[in-house]
Amino acid sequence: MPTTGYHSFNHSSSDLVGNFRHELPDFRMEGCHKKTYDLTTLGKTSIIIIFHNEARSTLLRTIHALLERTPILLLVEILIVDDASTHAWLKEPLDKYLQHLPRIRIIRLKQRQGLIRARTRGAEEAKGDILYFADAHTEVGEGWLPPLLQRIKENRKVLVFPEMDPIQHQSFEYWRAGDEYHGAFYWHMEFKYKFAPKEILNRRSDPTQPVPSPVMVGCAHAIEREYFFETGAYDTDMEIWGGENIEHAFRLWMCGGRVEVIPCSRVGHVFKPRLPYSFTGDSASIIQRNLIRIAETWMDDYKKFFYATQPSTISAVDLESLQKRKNIREKLNCKDFAWYLKNVFPEMPIP
Repeated sequence: MPTTGYHSFNHSSSDLVGNFRHELPDFRMEGCHKKTYDLTTLGKTSIIIIFHNEARSTLLRTIHALLERTPILLLVEILIVDDASTHAWLKEPLDKYLQHLPRIRIIRLKQRQGLIRARTRGAEEAKGDILYFADAHTEVGEGWLPPLLQRIKENRKVLVFPEMDPIQHQSFEYWRAGDEYHGAFYWHMEFKYKFAPKEILNRRSDPTQPVPSPVMVGCAHAIEREYFFETGAYDTDMEIWGGENIEHAFRLWMCGGRVEVIPCSRVGHVFKPRLPYSFTGDSASIIQRNLIRIAETWMDDYKKFFYATQPSTISAVDLESLQKRKNIREKLNCKDFAWYLKNVFPEMPIP
């Protein structure tokens, strides 16, 4: 039986799980079960899922889990954006399947745009107050959405993301992630999870409260729609995939916002061992250009530590489009990267 294959996961194991997993382990801590939320006061949500040649079973499980475990009062729509898939079943057969499901809207992109631009298109089309971006191989747990929306209600200038439980890419077992992790990165700009410093965790009055996160995972997060566009949305001159989550987090923190993990929201995600996405051109060069855009726009003199991790051949970046992002930084009166390192990520080692 193949362990990865085309999708970079065991397609056969995924198919055996089926289109909906009726029972997921509930890994929420005890205090989360005691919380109550007034759903009538929370923002109404558009869920945006991007897919490109996704496996049938993972895509349908993502959709069905959302429909089954999202309070209908909070759900405006599930926007499914097809980034120019070529697989036959993702065309008319998928349309026929989805037409029987409520609050589903599918957007077909005629040409491949990549995750970053496809998400932007979804956000532009969305009708909800809140945007929730999700990968097409995730499964939400019980009670996943109200804790995210409650935090945005308390502070509209916050991007929130759930505790991400790993779905094992070979067996598709649903595993438990730790409760005290947040998002971080190395100087070569690769996202990683790490334990949040004790001094940060100890500031909370109880462990169910949000954990500040220097950067966020790209596979699942929520933000107020108006605030998303106020602060520059995504950098649509980035290509396909890579670095958009780090750029977004830098921008929010440095320009007056926050990024937080919400412990009482749990979502499963298939973390793939390699990138299965098709790129037009060399994927390494495309991702490197994306990361250079981040370094040149946001990292000030600290960009030298990023460049020190790169090979001798550096991909060219369009300076005119880069200036547009620098103008956003100036318009939003953003702080410098030294402030970010001191106040948001002080544990980051300086070479």
